[in-house]
Amino acid sequence: MYYSKFPLNILELNIVLINIIFCFIIQPISEWIIHYILHKLNNKRHFIHHQRHRENIVTPEKTPLLISLFAYYYGYYYIVFAFMKYWIIHTLIHFYPEYVPRLTEHHITHHKYSKYNLAVSTIWPDKIFGTLYEKNKK
Repeated sequence: MYYSKFPLNILELNIVLINIIFCFIIQPISEWIIHYILHKLNNKRHFIHHQRHRENIVTPEKTPLLISLFAYYYGYYYIVFAFMKYWIIHTLIHFYPEYVPRLTEHHITHHKYSKYNLAVSTIWPDKIFGTLYEKNKK
Protein backbone atom coordinates (compact mmCIF):
# COMPACT_ATOMS: atom_id res chain seq x y z
CA MET A 1 0.00 0.00 0.00
CA TYR A 2 1.26 3.45 -0.94
CA TYR A 3 1.20 6.17 1.71
CA SER A 4 1.32 9.77 0.60
CA LYS A 5 3.65 12.20 2.29
CA PHE A 6 0.71 14.57 2.48
CA PRO A 7 -2.08 14.01 5.02
CA LEU A 8 -4.81 14.65 2.43
CA ASN A 9 -5.19 13.21 -1.04
CA ILE A 10 -6.51 15.34 -3.91
CA LEU A 11 -10.15 14.26 -3.44
CA GLU A 12 -10.06 15.00 0.27
CA LEU A 13 -8.37 18.34 -0.40
CA ASN A 14 -11.10 19.27 -2.89
CA ILE A 15 -13.78 18.46 -0.30
CA VAL A 16 -12.00 20.59 2.29
CA LEU A 17 -11.71 23.48 -0.18
CA ILE A 18 -15.40 23.21 -1.11
CA ASN A 19 -16.35 23.33 2.57
CA ILE A 20 -14.13 26.35 3.21
CA ILE A 21 -15.52 28.18 0.18
CA PHE A 22 -19.08 27.43 1.30
CA CYS A 23 -18.53 28.46 4.93
CA PHE A 24 -16.63 31.66 4.31
CA ILE A 25 -17.89 32.89 0.92
CA ILE A 26 -21.15 31.30 -0.27
CA GLN A 27 -22.97 31.23 3.09
CA PRO A 28 -22.30 34.89 4.01
CA ILE A 29 -23.31 36.10 0.54
CA SER A 30 -26.45 33.94 0.60
CA GLU A 31 -27.33 35.27 4.04
CA TRP A 32 -26.95 38.86 2.78
CA ILE A 33 -29.11 38.13 -0.30
CA ILE A 34 -31.90 36.54 1.77
CA HIS A 35 -31.89 39.47 4.19
CA TYR A 36 -31.90 41.94 1.30
CA ILE A 37 -34.89 40.17 -0.28
CA LEU A 38 -36.78 40.14 3.05
CA HIS A 39 -36.41 43.91 3.23
CA LYS A 40 -37.27 44.53 -0.43
CA LEU A 41 -40.42 42.42 -0.14
CA ASN A 42 -41.35 44.02 3.21
CA ASN A 43 -41.61 40.54 4.71
CA LYS A 44 -44.16 40.64 7.55
CA ARG A 45 -42.29 38.28 9.90
CA HIS A 46 -39.08 40.20 9.45
CA PHE A 47 -40.85 43.51 9.97
CA ILE A 48 -42.28 42.14 13.24
CA HIS A 49 -38.75 41.17 14.33
CA HIS A 50 -37.61 44.77 13.78
CA GLN A 51 -40.69 46.16 15.51
CA ARG A 52 -40.23 43.90 18.53
CA HIS A 53 -36.58 44.87 18.77
CA ARG A 54 -37.60 48.55 18.99
CA GLU A 55 -40.01 47.59 21.80
CA ASN A 56 -37.28 45.57 23.59
CA ILE A 57 -39.20 42.34 23.03
CA VAL A 58 -36.81 39.81 21.58
CA THR A 59 -37.59 36.13 21.03
CA PRO A 60 -35.49 33.52 19.23
CA GLU A 61 -36.37 33.10 15.57
CA LYS A 62 -38.16 29.89 14.64
CA THR A 63 -38.03 30.07 10.83
CA PRO A 64 -34.30 29.18 10.46
CA LEU A 65 -34.83 26.20 12.77
CA LEU A 66 -37.79 24.94 10.71
CA ILE A 67 -35.88 25.38 7.45
CA SER A 68 -32.93 23.52 8.99
CA LEU A 69 -35.17 20.69 10.12
CA PHE A 70 -36.64 20.21 6.65
CA ALA A 71 -33.22 20.54 5.01
CA TYR A 72 -31.80 17.92 7.37
CA TYR A 73 -34.66 15.53 6.63
CA TYR A 74 -33.99 15.81 2.89
CA GLY A 75 -30.22 15.63 3.27
CA TYR A 76 -29.37 19.22 2.37
CA TYR A 77 -26.65 19.54 4.99
CA TYR A 78 -25.09 22.70 3.58
CA ILE A 79 -28.44 24.46 4.01
CA VAL A 80 -28.67 23.12 7.56
CA PHE A 81 -25.20 24.52 8.28
CA ALA A 82 -25.97 27.89 6.71
CA PHE A 83 -29.22 28.47 8.58
CA MET A 84 -27.88 27.14 11.88
CA LYS A 85 -24.78 29.36 11.61
CA TYR A 86 -27.04 32.34 11.02
CA TRP A 87 -29.43 31.35 13.82
CA ILE A 88 -26.71 30.80 16.40
CA ILE A 89 -24.98 34.10 15.68
CA HIS A 90 -28.25 36.05 15.48
CA THR A 91 -29.36 34.54 18.80
CA LEU A 92 -26.02 35.40 20.41
CA ILE A 93 -26.31 38.98 19.13
CA HIS A 94 -29.73 39.45 20.73
CA PHE A 95 -29.30 37.41 23.93
CA TYR A 96 -25.55 37.29 24.65
CA PRO A 97 -24.10 40.33 22.85
CA GLU A 98 -20.91 40.25 24.89
CA TYR A 99 -19.83 37.08 23.04
CA VAL A 100 -19.87 38.78 19.62
CA PRO A 101 -19.47 42.52 20.29
CA ARG A 102 -18.44 43.59 16.80
CA LEU A 103 -21.26 41.66 15.11
CA THR A 104 -23.68 42.94 17.76
CA GLU A 105 -22.78 46.56 17.03
CA HIS A 106 -23.08 45.85 13.30
CA HIS A 107 -26.50 44.23 13.63
CA ILE A 108 -27.95 46.68 16.14
CA THR A 109 -27.02 49.45 13.70
CA HIS A 110 -29.09 47.53 11.12
CA HIS A 111 -32.08 47.76 13.45
CA LYS A 112 -31.64 51.57 13.58
CA TYR A 113 -30.94 51.97 9.83
CA SER A 114 -32.60 49.00 8.17
CA LYS A 115 -31.22 49.51 4.67
CA TYR A 116 -27.68 49.05 6.02
CA ASN A 117 -25.71 46.19 7.58
CA LEU A 118 -27.73 43.32 6.11
CA ALA A 119 -25.09 40.68 6.85
CA VAL A 120 -25.45 39.04 10.27
CA SER A 121 -22.74 36.40 10.74
CA THR A 122 -20.01 38.46 9.02
CA ILE A 123 -19.49 42.06 7.96
CA TRP A 124 -17.61 41.81 4.65
CA PRO A 125 -20.67 41.25 2.39
CA ASP A 126 -21.95 44.68 3.38
CA LYS A 127 -18.63 46.19 2.33
CA ILE A 128 -18.80 44.44 -1.05
CA PHE A 129 -22.47 45.25 -1.77
CA GLY A 130 -22.30 48.84 -0.51
CA THR A 131 -24.66 48.41 2.44
CA LEU A 132 -22.14 48.96 5.22
CA TYR A 133 -23.31 51.77 7.47
CA GLU A 134 -20.79 54.55 7.81
CA LYS A 135 -21.55 57.29 10.32
CA ASN A 136 -20.37 60.05 7.97
CA LYS A 137 -22.49 58.90 4.98
CA LYS A 138 -26.01 58.34 6.39
